[in-house]
Amino acid sequence: MHDIASALHIDLNLFDIENAYPKPSNRNLEKPLIIVEFASRRKRDKFIKKRGKIEYKSNRIYINESLTAFNRKLFWESRMKGKELGYCFIWTIHGIIFCKKMNRATRYK
Repeated sequence: MHDIASALHIDLNLFDIENAYPKPSNRNLEKPLIIVEFASRRKRDKFIKKRGKIEYKSNRIYINESLTAFNRKLFWESRMKGKELGYCFIWTIHGIIFCKKMNRATRYK
């Protein structure tokens, strides 16, 4: 986590992480998902806000917020429909789904 935090230019200390554990993935058993629970919402929000700016070696890293089953399904359906309609960016903030077509375009809920 410290390597990822430094790649995102975020200060991270031992007390910022409440819990971290691997979650096996159905797709790739060699590289399990790592679930990280932050001690404060503010630190978690910094990671989520800067997740698009990550440049970390050759490994693919995804930083997502934990969504309810309903919101996860809604987010997935929004991404599929967004691709059909030409949206380049679809993301969530505090469980709310946003989208926009181009880098500097207006974002929509």
